[in-house]
Amino acid sequence: MPILIQELNYTYQLNSPFERVALRDVNLEIPSGALVAFVGHTGSGKSTLVQHINGLLKPTAGKVQVDDIIVEPKKKQDLKPLRRRVGLVFQYPEYQLFEETVLKDVMFGPMNFGHDAATAEQLAKEALRTVGLDEVFWSRSPFDLSGGQMRRVAIAGVLASQPDVLIVDEPTAGLDPQGRKHMLSLFARLHAETGMTLLLITHDMDQVLEYAERVIVMENAQVAFDGLPLDLFKEETLLEQFHLDLPHVLSLAWQVADRRGLQRPDIRTETELIEWLMTKGVSE
Repeated sequence: MPILIQELNYTYQLNSPFERVALRDVNLEIPSGALVAFVGHTGSGKSTLVQHINGLLKPTAGKVQVDDIIVEPKKKQDLKPLRRRVGLVFQYPEYQLFEETVLKDVMFGPMNFGHDAATAEQLAKEALRTVGLDEVFWSRSPFDLSGGQMRRVAIAGVLASQPDVLIVDEPTAGLDPQGRKHMLSLFARLHAETGMTLLLITHDMDQVLEYAERVIVMENAQVAFDGLPLDLFKEETLLEQFHLDLPHVLSLAWQVADRRGLQRPDIRTETELIEWLMTKGVSE
């Protein structure tokens, strides 16, 4: 499901003393099945941008098109079909949870989009198993769970509606290292197996390097960089300009390469780092 954004502008509290420009002349084209990371410091516009893609916000000017659905300023339209096809998981999962049990919470999306209770329950159970939340938690209140478990419930609630586009804001917040690895592996598998478009908002540059096919840097309400993750990380001036860290994998590999007079390797994962170190005899 392709996404087209043209001359998108958005201003919070328009025509008030507190008016603030959040997006300015944003143009993007995201093909169906892409895996894109959005990065940038707090207030750069990345969350505001993705909230336009599922219709949570409407443009002040310009337009957003998702497949055949076009969202424009002041255009009255039913955005429910858009929100069924574009799922958004917020940074703070408690913003999405409200039902008395985990299962009922995850069932809400499918029922809201027209499924009967039996089908919604089946979809909810499949989604909960997909995110790795044990059945023992399904009858509990979502607010009695840990932060990481609440995040799994929030993600399951979106997956149960079977969206074509999945947007996740800080996907591993609140998870321990093992939970982060499991969740990112889950997203990568869903992307590979279903062909869904996956948009990740993250501050973790290691996640960007390992999983993203493309990275978009937002700064001062505009797109400041749009390209391959490695191309971004190779430009030290850009990292300084955008206040971004070099991924740990590249940092270690390039330190070793510089000390030994070797060419800096293009690697993306810890496995590739280990293999490169072994081929260079660094492990000896």
